[in-house]
Amino acid sequence: MNDYTREKNRKNAQEKYRDSIFQKDSLQIKEGMMPYEVYEYDRVHSLEEALDMRLETIAGLNELDYPGVEPVRELLEATIRYRTEDEKETYLQQEKQLLREKVEEFKMENKTNSLSHYILDEYHGFS
Repeated sequence: MNDYTREKNRKNAQEKYRDSIFQKDSLQIKEGMMPYEVYEYDRVHSLEEALDMRLETIAGLNELDYPGVEPVRELLEATIRYRTEDEKETYLQQEKQLLREKVEEFKMENKTNSLSHYILDEYHGFS
């Protein structure tokens, strides 16, 4: 496979990955399986390359358009840096489930933080 084809396949996998994970202007992870193009990319590339492709995709997204990108980025970066090869494999196999759990955790933390700020503002008369 030449460099042009390899890069074209990578960009296509990134686009399909983004579209299968994120809903624009939503803090939700889409339901369903990963597209074929993502699985195919993973199959012909190393584990590190598969994870790097995902991280590069996420790095190109902003949090205003894709509010769910922050917890996804955190989980993916932690997986790349601190997990064993087996744990990385498990991540790829259960990716959407793990991402949904992380985003739900993030939403709960933000809800708690927002409520705390609201209560403190009310207490100090800043409402």
